[in-house]
Amino acid sequence: SLLTSAATSVEARQSALELLAAITYKPPVWQGEWWAYHPALQPPPERTVPWEGTDLILATLRSELGDPEVALRRVALNGLLAAKDAAAAPQLRERLSAESDLENRRLILKTLAALKDAAATPAVIHLINDPATPAELRVEALHTAAELGGDDAGRAVLAVLEADQPSPSLLAAAIPAVARLQPAGAVDALARHFLNPDAPIRDAALEAAVRINPETALELIRPLLAHTDFNLRVSAIQALGRLRDPQIVPVLLDAFAQPTTRDAAIQALTRRPDVRAVPAYLAGLDRGDFQLREASRGALQS
Repeated sequence: SLLTSAATSVEARQSALELLAAITYKPPVWQGEWWAYHPALQPPPERTVPWEGTDLILATLRSELGDPEVALRRVALNGLLAAKDAAAAPQLRERLSAESDLENRRLILKTLAALKDAAATPAVIHLINDPATPAELRVEALHTAAELGGDDAGRAVLAVLEADQPSPSLLAAAIPAVARLQPAGAVDALARHFLNPDAPIRDAALEAAVRINPETALELIRPLLAHTDFNLRVSAIQALGRLRDPQIVPVLLDAFAQPTTRDAAIQALTRRPDVRAVPAYLAGLDRGDFQLREASRGALQS
């Protein structure tokens, strides 16, 4: 065949495999419904319907996972990811360590995550824990661990937050993973990064702590309102604004009384309108920030 013939160039084999992958499934039969006002501007429906060639195409994609050519293995991986082929999971687990190409290894992790393949968890944890794992692959392994779930995955992700000086890229992946898995000790581990000079990391840690345990987060975040760093105080106010607890209103009103944090406090107070914050909303109507004025108006109207 075109794919297996020694006379066929790599480029031709790659094109043939891409064409096969594109028709693994058929789009749903149109039922005569009107999709939208401008259906031609909408993306085509996802191909989800098996047909008589589906099994053969999936088998072909699996067979190409061990091809000597990196490009062909990548096409096969992309095809299996799009198809969410659960039958490929055992081969994918084997290829995770055997694959030499970094991008292909990332694709394997993405596919195992999409398949929710719990059997891959030990291998994923190994990648997270091994300092020799390339940084990009460790980041993808953290994303995969969040998808796979489980206590072991939660502990592995938590260990990244507890490590000495983890890289920003690892933290950026580990924090949402911890927020999703919520292992024991998560809020304390997140608190280690409340003072992170990188604002996106700091804000993500604060938000995750509020999401996991609002009461504990309030106790840990409240002292930050008196911190000497203005940006940190604003981050703390924004995080507290996500709390639904009425007891946070007086705390935010104290921040409103401080000229340097007034706007941040008004914005936070508008997230949960409260009659006690009416003076803040009225002040917000007179601020220069259009979004803040609109949020204040909405709070007064609620």
